[in-house]
Amino acid sequence: MKLIIIGILVGFVTPSNGFAPAILQLAQKYDRNINRYGLSNVNDYFNSFNNNGNDAKKDQPKSKEAGQGSAYAQTNDYFASFNKPRTDDTNTDRTEKWHGNDNFGLNNYSSDKRKAADEEEKFIPKSYQPQHMTTLEIEEYNNARLCPKMLLTQCAIQSFCYLLEECRDPHSGKWLEEFLQVEGLKNYHGNGAFNITKYPTWDRVLLDVIHQPNEKMIVSAKRRGRGHGGWSKNNPYLQERWVEFHIDILPAYLVQRLLPVREQLSNEFERDLGIIQTVDGMVMESYFNRIRSESPSDSYSQPAFERISSHILANHTEFQEGAPSPLRRGNFDLLYSLSTHAAAHDLLRQLRDDSQGDVATYEWFKNFYTERVSEYFDGDQAFGRADDFIDALLRTPPSFVELHDTRKPDLVEPLHLAERIISIRSEICDEWKHVMREVKADHLRLHDIIVRVMMGKAFESSESDRGIEIIEEKKWEISDDIGAFE
Repeated sequence: MKLIIIGILVGFVTPSNGFAPAILQLAQKYDRNINRYGLSNVNDYFNSFNNNGNDAKKDQPKSKEAGQGSAYAQTNDYFASFNKPRTDDTNTDRTEKWHGNDNFGLNNYSSDKRKAADEEEKFIPKSYQPQHMTTLEIEEYNNARLCPKMLLTQCAIQSFCYLLEECRDPHSGKWLEEFLQVEGLKNYHGNGAFNITKYPTWDRVLLDVIHQPNEKMIVSAKRRGRGHGGWSKNNPYLQERWVEFHIDILPAYLVQRLLPVREQLSNEFERDLGIIQTVDGMVMESYFNRIRSESPSDSYSQPAFERISSHILANHTEFQEGAPSPLRRGNFDLLYSLSTHAAAHDLLRQLRDDSQGDVATYEWFKNFYTERVSEYFDGDQAFGRADDFIDALLRTPPSFVELHDTRKPDLVEPLHLAERIISIRSEICDEWKHVMREVKADHLRLHDIIVRVMMGKAFESSESDRGIEIIEEKKWEISDDIGAFE
């Protein structure tokens, strides 16, 4: 359409006998630009999104260090190490995963492929370089990834950011997000939000924040109206007026306020682990009841079992003493997902270490898990993905698996594997209850470090004044019956 209009305009300024040649000349010039800049392949650009999984929403990075949950190399490569014996030898075959690749399995390179991969590494930014890990390092990495105290720290920081915004201090929460390099941390719903390689333990995140120097944040806000007193809002001859104010960011003080939130969440986690055990005793019963009552046509339209975890949590929260945390439902779902994820890992370990076990069952479940781990456990997820994983396992029919070194195929029953995962999850909940009871003692060491750091900063800031001004403040002791969210 634009070409025709331009041609008509050219015809008005050219002689009447030169109207057609002018259009032809302009069209040839337009074709040369198309061939030069590659505009003829515009549709190929949109078609390329259907290739290589580039439109997968859950695999897109969300933090400045290339993602959350599954952002860092070897996040879920632990299952790939099951084919290797446990060893501390650093000369063993190493595993690697390229950022942006959807394949989470082992990549065993030959010498030629290794040389080609090393050449390609030169063109990859340092932040996206693949990390080489031994089998033992992968196991330690995933143990940190599945640590309940690590999830407790993440949920505490998310709840604390929510409370800061409710108290009209969103700037401190924004500073925490920028420092931890996790964009949108408050709204992130998934496990493994932090860089496990940078923060391998639950307290490394807090210690790193504590030792940061005090900062001043300058915030600019636009005043109402352009004239005096807020008048002349639409006067184009007056400039907009801005006001600046300073906000003190005290990292050690932020952690000091964060620890009571983390302690209350540990008490909630201990109760939630008991709720998960209650759910575990009802899942299989609900599954068999639905099989007996449903018709064959309704077998795929409804879930395999009733999702009762949210109902039990709502009933339990209604009658508990004290106010719950603001993100109680989301924290429970993350704990439910992490316990299911840890149970799947423990089942793989048991199947691998069982010398008299069924090798076909181990190989089948390892493939089942690796194909679905990014769909159900990695990155920002929807609510109830742990139940969806169990549901997918229960809906999978029994199958025969034929191994290369055997002639007779073996029968694999996914129903039996689902029962074992639920049983292992109950055992994990018992262990994690004891872990949650240790949180209050863990905070004593952090309080001691906070006091030392804050006193050191007080001395540094008072060197110019040659003295320390002590201001007495009246303090109120909060009883144990009242939570940090009241």
